[in-house]
Amino acid sequence: MVGPNTDDVTFNTIPNVPITTLEINVGPIQEQSET
Repeated sequence: MVGPNTDDVTFNTIPNVPITTLEINVGPIQEQSET
């Protein structure tokens, strides 16, 4: 039971802060790539 359920618990434990940080970092990177 600790197999696949572990992934769900991990995602639930991780707050939305790191996800927002990734989006902010990806923004400038995409702009530089287009340039």
